[in-house]
Amino acid sequence: MPVEQLIQLDARLDSWCEGDTRRDEIARTVKAMASACCSIAAMLADGEPAADARAHDAITAAAAIAPVAELWTASLDSSVRTGGGGSLALVVKPLDGALGPTGMRGTIFSILGGPAPFLARGRRQVAAGLVVYGPATSLALTVGAGTDQYLLNGRTGEGRFVRALGLPTSTRDCAIDVSRYRRWPASVRTYVDDLFAGSDGPRGADADLRWSGVLSADALRILNCGGVFVSPPEERVGGADGRLRLIDEANPLAFLVEQAGGMATDGTERLLDKRPSRLQQRTPMIFGDPSAVTTFGHYMSKQPYSGEHSPLFGRRGLFRA
Repeated sequence: MPVEQLIQLDARLDSWCEGDTRRDEIARTVKAMASACCSIAAMLADGEPAADARAHDAITAAAAIAPVAELWTASLDSSVRTGGGGSLALVVKPLDGALGPTGMRGTIFSILGGPAPFLARGRRQVAAGLVVYGPATSLALTVGAGTDQYLLNGRTGEGRFVRALGLPTSTRDCAIDVSRYRRWPASVRTYVDDLFAGSDGPRGADADLRWSGVLSADALRILNCGGVFVSPPEERVGGADGRLRLIDEANPLAFLVEQAGGMATDGTERLLDKRPSRLQQRTPMIFGDPSAVTTFGHYMSKQPYSGEHSPLFGRRGLFRA
């Protein structure tokens, strides 16, 4: 094993701080979150009941000992003072996903600074991370200097560096929930139809459609293996706003993806440039390989051809002359 892979999370964060007070606050908060996630991993491994409530309690306890002034999770109507002091704000989705066939769960978090942090644009984040629980507990983390992957030990609380993540750009995977096909605008249905057509269709290339139903797990796979994640707008009441929450889901993932060399948009606008107007604000989200994200944007910006879905014109598309 390379010597670099023996470096612990704490040691890498300490080295990054270099005596800087602001960085030290960020590092201490990341360490507290990693410790809380180790506790959640052990809890899930033991099959403890009331997992969502217990995870929220673990996050709240971590925020109280970190230099965090305020905490917000989607279960709260407003942010709460933590008693931990400091100048940072913490946004967390304590448990992502639900118990099901995959058994996967995750945690997503974002650390912010400055005035009115919860309604600030995503580019104001100073750190973000996602954790996926399973046979191994993986952490993807950025402090604004690239995105790294760690393995967390739920029993010892240690985090071990695995590697720096650079999002591959040659993968043709697409994570999209095709069960929602009938709810999508015509432009999105055309995009998916062209993916299904593969090498025989207008795009001239096969694609693998994957969907785990766990946002953090799909994001970690894309960070490691490449591809694109698509959660588009929908044609229903409120559907144009998308299904993911901007503050605690889309923004931290967008920060992680961009720091790994990827792109994250709402189909037209860079996500980290969007200013939220309320805590529970929703957004469409497309992230991953910049080329694939840009291609989706082309579909969204152009009107589909008349009769696009009729048998006579079934193979027409944006990439066909």
